[in-house]
Amino acid sequence: MKKDPIVEEVRKQREAHAKKFKFDLKKIYDDFKESETKRSVGKYRIAEPSAHYSSRKK
Repeated sequence: MKKDPIVEEVRKQREAHAKKFKFDLKKIYDDFKESETKRSVGKYRIAEPSAHYSSRKK
């Protein structure tokens, strides 16, 4: 099966995020909830481009 570069990048980012919290699921969950709360206004969530996307040259 051919590798999908998008799937590979998602896995790489997920691994780096989990490693940051020493693979502690509670800490990973808490971090996601905190970032979700920071990007919310009322019942709407504000989407932000990823750091990878933002650093691309145009």
